[in-house]
Amino acid sequence: MANWLESEWELEWEVEDELEGLAEFEAPWNTRTLIERRSTRGASVIRLSGFDWKKYFSPDPDVVRMHNIALEWILNEIDTRINPPLPAVGVVVFVFGFADPDSEAPNAGEYSLKRAQAIQKKLIDLVKSKYPGSALQTKICWKKMGLGSDKARWTKVPGNSALSAQNRHLNRRVEVVVDQMSQKVNCEPMSLILLQRYRDRLDAPSS
Repeated sequence: MANWLESEWELEWEVEDELEGLAEFEAPWNTRTLIERRSTRGASVIRLSGFDWKKYFSPDPDVVRMHNIALEWILNEIDTRINPPLPAVGVVVFVFGFADPDSEAPNAGEYSLKRAQAIQKKLIDLVKSKYPGSALQTKICWKKMGLGSDKARWTKVPGNSALSAQNRHLNRRVEVVVDQMSQKVNCEPMSLILLQRYRDRLDAPSS
């Protein structure tokens, strides 16, 4: 594994114990890792970085492994909000895709949306597998949006091509907001006020 994947956080679990160990791992936001999570204003925000250039996936087994761990994090966040079910209470899962501004700017909207679509599909498949035929599936409001190259979290580093390349890799990402919501709120279409609320969760401080 390339050591920059977890450069600031040396995870000590063995391969077979990684999923269980990482489920308890809470890293500060914006560290140099491929996956991160935090809580803010009652919501959870999980980031998955490392998509290939102009792609909505990565064939790198290290990236795939880390993304699978993050998907389990997200599934757990969904589960805690809908199980056991509460009357008139559901959960919104908002998947935001991003592109790197330095290497993907011309078609950033397309790349970011495809990344959001790919992760959302994986999550929906996981939920269907976890709750086959269950009414709990109807309590989830699924949303996705490609934000292009907006909100780049890592920038080019002059004179350091290796670090700049890593930053581009990290910017090619998806960020997922999981939050409880009243089922009285119309999921489709979502109001601009609600949309902005979930976009704001991406930058809100941890709580």
